[in-house]
Amino acid sequence: MVILQKFSSAVLRSLRVLSAILGVVIGNIALNALSNQHPIWIWLPLALLSIFLLVLPQLLKRELDRRPLEERQFTPKQIYAGMGLAHSAIILAGVYRLLMVRDAEWRLIIIVVIVLDICLLAFLTPRVLKIIKQSERG
Repeated sequence: MVILQKFSSAVLRSLRVLSAILGVVIGNIALNALSNQHPIWIWLPLALLSIFLLVLPQLLKRELDRRPLEERQFTPKQIYAGMGLAHSAIILAGVYRLLMVRDAEWRLIIIVVIVLDICLLAFLTPRVLKIIKQSERG
């Protein structure tokens, strides 16, 4: 596609990830609207948007395949930054659910998940920083 040629490889890689995530989220919203018997004019556009967002990564992949290999791949720094953001999002979502859930058993499960994720993040962060420093040197 001519429009996609104007974007840098970094933008295309980010768009690819974001469109896949948004496609799944919007598809979930569309299915929820359908199961709650909302009118067709609410869930049908959401479903079509979700399908487009799930096809868009394939179009972006075709454009990235035309570029050199170095431009197609994420750098280790970008991968680890994404992992850190994902863990932070899991922790924040867990804290939110912890505040909203009233059941003691679910609260305990959520606390365990949050603590395990914080431990994993604390364990991985020094190693990730070491790998990033090594990749910047060499």
